[in-house]
Amino acid sequence: MAENEFKSVLDYVNEMYNMSSIAVSLAFSAVILNDKALAQDVIEIEHRMNELRLQLEKRVIATRVPAEEVESMAGILEVTHATKQVTNSARMIAEFTAADRKHHPILTRAISRPDRDVFKVEIKKGSTVDGKLLSEAHIEDLSGMSITAVKQKKQWLRPHLIGTVNGG
Repeated sequence: MAENEFKSVLDYVNEMYNMSSIAVSLAFSAVILNDKALAQDVIEIEHRMNELRLQLEKRVIATRVPAEEVESMAGILEVTHATKQVTNSARMIAEFTAADRKHHPILTRAISRPDRDVFKVEIKKGSTVDGKLLSEAHIEDLSGMSITAVKQKKQWLRPHLIGTVNGG
């Protein structure tokens, strides 16, 4: 497989992995916070995952894979299929909240952890964090909070993929 083809497949797999991880975290957060907008974001992530998986499959089919790599490429498709199923499950959890179904307290307690609170925080334009690199903001150090995902320009990203934080 040519280097550019390898990079393209790698990019798809990385994005799908990141999106599935974010979808699961956001789905449970939507339930805990009873946040319909967050639930809707999970549903949108799942739709994006459908698009990515189709694009990846087309890319793999169009790639001239040497015979010795066929089995490992099939493995990539299996893993991304499983990743897609994880995101489908996250969507199902999110739809529970998006449909405005009443949550039983047992559900919220079951998925909440006593050592962890879930917060959704909006960074305002002009705030002390706005315009800084996430690493420069020292949010985790100063607050003790762990950042699960950041939404920028309608896209959810894992913290290690964030450059500059843009408020608003």
